[in-house]
Amino acid sequence: MIETGEHNPILRKKAEPILRITKEIRDLVDFMIKELSKEKGIGLAAPQIGRSIRLFICKEDNDSKKIHVFINPVIKKQSKETNIIEEGCLSLPGIVGIVERPETIIIESKNLTGKQIKMKLSNMFARVFQHEYDHLDGVLYIDRASKIIKKESK
Repeated sequence: MIETGEHNPILRKKAEPILRITKEIRDLVDFMIKELSKEKGIGLAAPQIGRSIRLFICKEDNDSKKIHVFINPVIKKQSKETNIIEEGCLSLPGIVGIVERPETIIIESKNLTGKQIKMKLSNMFARVFQHEYDHLDGVLYIDRASKIIKKESK
């Protein structure tokens, strides 16, 4: 179940680092992948499912099938160039916001096997990473939005 609401305490808490990648962590990632697929999302952070740990999963874009796992991620560098686009979140249904973020970032993280990885991300992949990364620090996209828009109900 996905945690919702901008005042939900777990969504506003700084998440704890993961010290060991255990079977429990691997099972949690499997669960998160199923939730992401069920909700037709592009990214999901552990705090969004009630676990305050530094873990999230995301796709490179809406059309991507590959899901990346990031454990204890760190943004090492970000570009001065930014882009401004609409963002939404599974934890804040019914609204979207206009958010400015760096266009390119360099990150370090562990993957699910425990291997340290370093990647340069740009465009949508960089945006999704930053959105999910914010969840690990208790920040929601509405905190960064210049404008909030209520979505039309279907």
